[in-house]
Amino acid sequence: GSVPTRVDLDADTNGEADEQTLSYAEYLRQRGVVTAAPPSGGGAYVSVPSWRQSIPQRYRLEAGRCPECGALAFPPEGACDDCGSLVEYETVELADTGRIEAVTTISQGGAPCGSLVEYETVELADTGRIEAVTTISQGGAPPEFAPQQSQAGDYAAAIVELPVADSAGREAGDEAVSLPAMGTDATPTAFTVDDEIETTIRRIYTQEGVTRYGFKVRPTT
Repeated sequence: GSVPTRVDLDADTNGEADEQTLSYAEYLRQRGVVTAAPPSGGGAYVSVPSWRQSIPQRYRLEAGRCPECGALAFPPEGACDDCGSLVEYETVELADTGRIEAVTTISQGGAPCGSLVEYETVELADTGRIEAVTTISQGGAPPEFAPQQSQAGDYAAAIVELPVADSAGREAGDEAVSLPAMGTDATPTAFTVDDEIETTIRRIYTQEGVTRYGFKVRPTT
């Protein structure tokens, strides 16, 4: 069923409002709190409310410390990865500089040289070694990044280590967390493992008419 919600949509010339009865779900859709349809493209999706809840992590790099075991978590939500406790995390701010732990270049397809070619078949051995690993869950690569890639071309996606920061925003001690980040302000080849990086606020993508901002990383100079 639906819960009627009476809202004033438009005022008439006599100063009296036209009224329309909406279900609560439709009211939330018109306010932009929820969406009317699932995302297209089969990609990952973040609703506006979920995005707003993650603003402290995206803008201020706020991690959390488990009060039971002292482990750090980023983002600070759910059960502690170390001890499994469901806790209220203590806020810990991270420094805005760190180092690259792993990096991947995201390409638009085609050969590495950019040519659209008919590939020659090459058979691979059935044994090898792991160099880096990425887990793509619940939709894989988000289609909302396609417009950015069509304009800017290849970009780097890295796992970076950011240390805990002191009150002045500088590195404090040996504690750090690892998190994924998108590279910016440099070509993908400028990002290599163990490089020093710094965070910067950038536009991530636009969805439901709302531009989502967050941090990206760039090489320190």
